[in-house]
Amino acid sequence: MHKHIDSKHRSVLTADNTTVEELSAYERWELPAMDADLDAVASTTAFTSTTPGKQQNTPAPDSVSDKVTEDAEEIQPLTAEDLEAIRQAAYEEGKEQGQQQGYKAGYDQGYKSGESDLKAALARLAQISRALLEPIEQQDDELENALLQLVENICTRVVYRELKADSSSVLTVVKEALNCLNAGAKRIRIHLNPEDAEFVQQSLTDAGEFDDSWRLLPHATISPGGCIVDTDTAVIDMRAEKRLATVIKQVYERDQQVLQQEQQTEGSFDQLMGEVNTFADDEDTEAGL
Repeated sequence: MHKHIDSKHRSVLTADNTTVEELSAYERWELPAMDADLDAVASTTAFTSTTPGKQQNTPAPDSVSDKVTEDAEEIQPLTAEDLEAIRQAAYEEGKEQGQQQGYKAGYDQGYKSGESDLKAALARLAQISRALLEPIEQQDDELENALLQLVENICTRVVYRELKADSSSVLTVVKEALNCLNAGAKRIRIHLNPEDAEFVQQSLTDAGEFDDSWRLLPHATISPGGCIVDTDTAVIDMRAEKRLATVIKQVYERDQQVLQQEQQTEGSFDQLMGEVNTFADDEDTEAGL
């Protein structure tokens, strides 16, 4: 069998400088091991060898070592520091979320509670304001009436004192009362204060204005400076207190008219200010403010 090996194969087998590329699969074949358990390994070794002219792509020892090192690094177990860092991060995240939720819930609850408290406080303040202002308005009315009564009393006393000191003006009062009577009146009676009766009769007689049909009747109830003239059909009351009451009434009526005018003026002013504010609000709305 060895005799038929040609010179080419002989040179390949016997050459000392034979390279791996020059060896064929059959030339590298080795006798299988006799151990049965190693049959599969021997077969795999024989049939998975590189084909002639090609180098087997076997990983280098260094690259395999690096791959094993990388795998070992990737599957390293977590240390206590890593676990603490993860726990701390989760704690901080939960804490922040809890604070935000708690702040919002507390704000909403506080807003609702504060709103209800504010409404209650405003209602209470309105009650207190009414309780304070209503008595003031009532006291203002009472004070106004008392002040008017005081003025009336002062004026009455001043007038009576002046008339008592000098009642010469009563002559003018009597003439005005006589002029108020209808022409041709009969049975004219003039009621005067006793202190004024003699003065009036003397003055009218001296002036030629006294009629003998007239009767001058003194009455102590009539204040100085006043008189009452009556006939069968009419009564003219010109007493001082009566005339003073008429004057005071006119003053009261005048005062009420002035107050009404002031109230109307204030109402018009308030209405004007309201219209101005409304106009300003409309302008701001149109301007987009």
